[in-house]
Amino acid sequence: MIDVQDVHVYIGENKILQGLSLHMHAQETVAVVGANGAGKTTLIRTLMGLLKPAQGTVRVNGTDIAPLPPHEVVRLGLACVPEGRRVFKDLTVRENLEMGAYRKEARPFMAESMDHVTTMFPILRRRWHQRAGTLSGGEQQMLAIGRALMARPKILLIDELSLGLAPLIVKEIFEQLREIRRSMAVLLVEQNVEMTLKHSDRAYVMETGRITRQGLSAELLHDPKIREAYLGL
Repeated sequence: MIDVQDVHVYIGENKILQGLSLHMHAQETVAVVGANGAGKTTLIRTLMGLLKPAQGTVRVNGTDIAPLPPHEVVRLGLACVPEGRRVFKDLTVRENLEMGAYRKEARPFMAESMDHVTTMFPILRRRWHQRAGTLSGGEQQMLAIGRALMARPKILLIDELSLGLAPLIVKEIFEQLREIRRSMAVLLVEQNVEMTLKHSDRAYVMETGRITRQGLSAELLHDPKIREAYLGL
């Protein structure tokens, strides 16, 4: 569903992605893990069409996205949970979810999607008329995930799911990820290496804009070099 081949991306004069390649299939959860500054968010922005490769190709469902503006990339079935959540703070929880269903393909299913999201995250129903800016960090993350799911995507991109959240909230959200994984492909970009490898099928290790390791998540989780470098073990 996603095929990235030898992609080089610059921001200004700085080369951030350096010959990066990866792929993912339908209903597969793929993790991209690495330290802060490795280029993970740049990868997400490139997949969404916000940044254009200077070299290489990015295909989504077989379509080269290089000539497409971001809103056309979204129509290929992508939705993104951005780093830092970025909810619409002055809108209510319900209004944020409605904004997620802006795709014409998603609008007829808005009520059904809202029921699905609020069943997954019941706290959102209890905060229905509350402004998103007044929610806790964990509640905002649930809202950001719910807003993305309202678009009824085929591929969900999640950037730094655990950033700034308490461990118990992180555990709760990762548990809900199990349900999400059953119906769509998920690309999970994270610094929390252990939790991410436990909740994914395959993984890529990213360092300074390059993929340095890849393989089955279960195998990487028990790799001595990964455990020493990222888990402190």
